Amino acid sequence: MGSWRVLESIASAVRNEKGETESWSSLIVILRSASERRKMVVHSAFHDALTNLPNRALVLDRLQHAFALAKRLANYQFAVLSIDLDEFKMFNDSVGHRWGDGTPD
Repeated sequence: MGSWRVLESIASAVRNEKGETESWSSLIVILRSASERRKMVVHSAFHDALTNLPNRALVLDRLQHAFALAKRLANYQFAVLSIDLDEFKMFNDSVGHRWGDGTPD
């Protein structure tokens, strides 16, 4: 069975000696895989850069999936655990949110 691939493509018209395009029916097309880069982009969108822990966007995405499953499956159950780190807001406020979030640059 096959699998999906994300590809980048670059197309250029074939030109004559004068550098003119004679016809768009002659193209040079270069394809290359962008699957690994796409995986990295998706991972960075859903994980903290410093700790590599799931971020709020991933938690919300997973909650949406859990709610959708609960609507479809009568016996599907899930729980959410929220942990509050004492004084973390004070740390963020004192050093700035960029440092507290691990993105000082």
